[in-house]
Order: sequence, then structure tokens, then C-alpha cells
Amino acid sequence: MSDQIIIDSLPGYSRLPCNQCFFFSSAFGCRKGAKCAFCHHQVQRAYQVTRHNQRQRIRRSMGRLIEQLDVVSQQPQEIVHRLQIQALRNPYARTWCQRQIDQALEQVEAQYQARGVIIQPRRDMASCGAKLCFSV
Repeated sequence: MSDQIIIDSLPGYSRLPCNQCFFFSSAFGCRKGAKCAFCHHQVQRAYQVTRHNQRQRIRRSMGRLIEQLDVVSQQPQEIVHRLQIQALRNPYARTWCQRQIDQALEQVEAQYQARGVIIQPRRDMASCGAKLCFSV
């Protein structure tokens, strides 16, 4: 018998308050790996309908933060934390921010490819550096 527990198989796992790393889900991957402060598990979230004005507010506030973010180095850390907190509060915010980060990374990748530099994605699949922990 195996002593390993498969987290995904635990009842209610997908409903736990996990703050998934933006960069892990991006095509570029999270550069911090196991040292990342956010979850690297694929978490399924329930769809939630939001109002138009709430979405505009999310786009404005997160857009200002993304403009200050260096997507390649995933710095400054304060901006990353603020984006992660807003994304935890609203599924639309997470989806919108993920799309913006993916687009920014595609632009950076195109610039690097024009110079002949290839960027390799990095993913550590089974790590969770989330500050919010739970016990089984």
C-alpha cells in the first residue's frame, strides 16, 4: 500500500481557497518553481457572473498594476502579490489578468526570437508555495 496521498482526489479539493500562480498557467511558466509563494495546482473554479461596471473597474485597477510589472523577471514582487490578491477575489479578474500576462509574454518572446534568443518555459508541476495552507 502506498503512503502517498493524491491531493486532487481528496473530497472538495477544488473548492479549497487556493491562490494559483499566474505565471504557472502562462505559456512561459513560473521561474521560481518550488520557491514560488503561490499554488502550482490546476484549480477548477465555479463560473460567476459579474456586472459590466465591476469588470471595467477590474480592468482599470489590474491594468495599472500590469503596466508596472516586468513579466520576464516576474518582478516587483509587491505588484505580483497585489495582482494575485485581486485575482483570488474574482474569477473574471484572474482570467483577464492571465490573458494580459500571456499577451505581454508573447510580445517579449517575439522580441527575443527576432534577436535569435529562445526562452524555455519552466514548470514545477507538483509544488504549492501558497501562504494559505490546509491540513488533511
